[in-house]
Amino acid sequence: MLVAIRGKHTKKVLWVIAVVVIAAFVLSGARSFLDKKRAKAIAEINGQTVVISNFKSYVDLARLDTILYSNLNKKDQKITIEEIIEKASIYYRLLWKAQEEGIEVSDGEVMEWINRNFSRSGKFRRESYQQYIKHISRNFGFTLTMRSFEEHVRNLILIDKLWKNSLDVSVTDKEVETLYAMENQKAKIAYLFIPYEKFRVDVGIKPNEIEEFYRDNTVLFKREPTVNIAYALITEKDKMSPEEITELAKLKTLDQLKEKTSLEIKKTGLIKRADLIKEVEVTQEIAQLAFSLGLNQISPPIDLGENFIIVGKEDEQPAFIPSLGEIKPEVKEALIVSRAREETNRFSSDLLIEINQEETKNLKTFANKNNLEFKQTDFFKYFDYIDGLGLNNQVSAIVFSLAKDEVHSKVIALDKGAYILQLKDKTPIDRSDLQNKKEEYYNKIEERKLFIERLKFITKLNQEIIIKIPSVK
Repeated sequence: MLVAIRGKHTKKVLWVIAVVVIAAFVLSGARSFLDKKRAKAIAEINGQTVVISNFKSYVDLARLDTILYSNLNKKDQKITIEEIIEKASIYYRLLWKAQEEGIEVSDGEVMEWINRNFSRSGKFRRESYQQYIKHISRNFGFTLTMRSFEEHVRNLILIDKLWKNSLDVSVTDKEVETLYAMENQKAKIAYLFIPYEKFRVDVGIKPNEIEEFYRDNTVLFKREPTVNIAYALITEKDKMSPEEITELAKLKTLDQLKEKTSLEIKKTGLIKRADLIKEVEVTQEIAQLAFSLGLNQISPPIDLGENFIIVGKEDEQPAFIPSLGEIKPEVKEALIVSRAREETNRFSSDLLIEINQEETKNLKTFANKNNLEFKQTDFFKYFDYIDGLGLNNQVSAIVFSLAKDEVHSKVIALDKGAYILQLKDKTPIDRSDLQNKKEEYYNKIEERKLFIERLKFITKLNQEIIIKIPSVK
């Protein structure tokens, strides 16, 4: 849930923030958006009605927090008005909870925070502090004084205090050792690989078998929903001013876009979400937006960096399952593959039984005797790519649970075939290094647990306090 659920180890405030036009526009826009909504009620807490005018200070808090703790100079840092509003809603709930629990922040705590974040070489510089407040006021649409800035800081400290009072997690030595081992211990394995292709049979399949397989497995053949997306790119050659682009946000339908602009509107034809990303080189979020639009509805102009894009939904085809007649060759192929997998797993299970009965430790000899494919890897870590098996944390968990020379008790079925796996060697845990890094791993695990607890806490508050912000669109 955004930076609102940041950890206890926050970054030091940046002394200089470069002017970022897009970020500044969005941060300012979050407040101006609310200005247009006037005194509309958005919540009721303990009989007290909350209107948007009461909510603006929380938007300012969310905007300020974003400036303090986000790197707005990063090109991949994406900030939207919706995110600022969401963060403000979270902060409203958290501060209400802090007040209900009687949590307070003294002036001394506020000054300690400011001294810590605006000192160089241990010396607080008042002039630089004042310049910083003027800088963010000028570039991000605030009207901050030192007093109002310090009240925002007081609220941020209140939220941190609420976290400390409300969240209690513990970390055991065993958890620390487990994570250390996952990130540092190495293992190497030997394995037998039995490909599904070995048992593929393409002949002798009867029509009624294909029909039965289709009937029992219709979900396998379900087609994704598709949409025909209309989109208009706004580039330099269109010579549109920021004001003109902003005006385009008032258009709501494809018909209006066609009627009131001379922009070239292209269409994708019926495509899947992933196809849209490839065709227009947009992000997953934009593709998701395009698919979620109503028919004939368009998005406001979306910043792509150098260009803007407006997307709209021209047509859509819901998910469906084609008839057997349309996809009979596909169903037959799926049946062949399914049978090959079943036979491979049966054959591999028989091999494993034989290995266990003979108490075989040398898989290479066993492979040669049975004309099987044998491979052995170099050392790898838990989260590494495993040669021949790929990235698979479930396989890694099996590998690092085994003792040296132990053969895993079950056949492992992956995409291309079945595997019988043996641990050949595993490096011991470096106890001295573990002791040196114990606090680092303790903090890492604690922060992960706190993150989950924060999510639970906010989810509960969301249910207690319903806030309904008018649509940004």
